[in-house]
Amino acid sequence: MTPIRKLAVMISNAAVRFAPPASQDWAEAISRELPSIKSDWAALLWALGGTRVLFARRSARIASLADVRPAASALEREVRIRTVSGSIVTVVLMLAFGRFFFMTPTPMQRAGCVLMVVAALFLLVQVVAWRSASIPKNIDLPTHARRFRIELERQRDFFSGPWLWSRLILMLPGYVLLCVGGAEALPATLYQQTILLAIYVAALIIAIPRSLGMARKYARQIAELDTAYRESQNSGVAGN
Repeated sequence: MTPIRKLAVMISNAAVRFAPPASQDWAEAISRELPSIKSDWAALLWALGGTRVLFARRSARIASLADVRPAASALEREVRIRTVSGSIVTVVLMLAFGRFFFMTPTPMQRAGCVLMVVAALFLLVQVVAWRSASIPKNIDLPTHARRFRIELERQRDFFSGPWLWSRLILMLPGYVLLCVGGAEALPATLYQQTILLAIYVAALIIAIPRSLGMARKYARQIAELDTAYRESQNSGVAGN
């Protein structure tokens, strides 16, 4: 088993292990398909795509301030899983492309490895920087709601705007160089390299609506929280 294939298996197993109960069957189905994928790089992309099961959970609606504390706890757990899994994936990618740098014979592929390591490092910095800040449990409910809103805004911004586009754009050039360099070194693999590049670009394109969907989810929660807060202020019910 090649290092790339081992990495794909490791990521797929981690997705199965950490998937929420509602997505467990989905994660296992993705894992079972992995051995049938012949290309190691395609298998890696398949495994990375399978990590989306870690985030396939519906957020609770916020109908009143009484829902704030459980919703904030759910967000903290969700972001913690995303931070841990994202950190593991990006570190493994850096190690894999770092190793491949010393194995590949062509300057173009080595340049692609460097760019992929830089892109993975950039993504790791984003994932760690956007980890959820713990909200103290002993503060009053209005203050808790305001702190929760700040966290929702941070997570919304992670999945939209400059931060989303910057990491997507940065992930593309390195892989293009890897595929072009591979086809240049072995012209017979041009078709395979083209397929791999197409799969990778498709994965990036698919990530756009998924990320924007996450941003909309957090924006919806912010709107619900604002409505609940206004209603509590109008009724004078906001308390501890």
